[in-house]
Amino acid sequence: DLEIEAGQFELGTLALPHLRRAVFRTGGLSKTAAKSIAAASWPALVHLEVYFGDPQYGCTATSKDAIAILGRTDLKQLRYLGLKNAMFQGDLIPHFAASKLVRQLHTLDMSSGILLDEHVDTLLAHKAAFAHLKVLDVSHSWLTKAGRKRLQGIAGTLLTEGCWDEGDSEYRFVHIGE
Repeated sequence: DLEIEAGQFELGTLALPHLRRAVFRTGGLSKTAAKSIAAASWPALVHLEVYFGDPQYGCTATSKDAIAILGRTDLKQLRYLGLKNAMFQGDLIPHFAASKLVRQLHTLDMSSGILLDEHVDTLLAHKAAFAHLKVLDVSHSWLTKAGRKRLQGIAGTLLTEGCWDEGDSEYRFVHIGE
């Protein structure tokens, strides 16, 4: 297991052939750290969680960096993928749906980011891409009760704990910022 929780960190080249679980928890993931994660050699990896964060807290990683992870074809053992806590959470939905990597997962974790009711239609338009999932996690997002209700049945289990039903769009934030 490798778990890093920090405000800022850099990783360099990661070659971890026996690593099974990696978690990178931050309120501000750097572009270089995201590139290291996307290029890491970890063929035995089963569980990957990446928290992106907010530019106000140092996040320089973008949706393109998350999409690079989704493009991986060499993570044959991966069953849990969390690309979460992102300001651009909704922008990833079509990429999750098109990803071959997502097809092998049992859990897709999209929690803790800016996921809104306006993204529900996009999720439902790609419902077939998520139907195989045992768990789809959209917890701690900005989905209202009505939005969460519309998503029922999209995966085996839909996790929606801690969603914020209200909030001025000007003040929406990711779950973990600092």
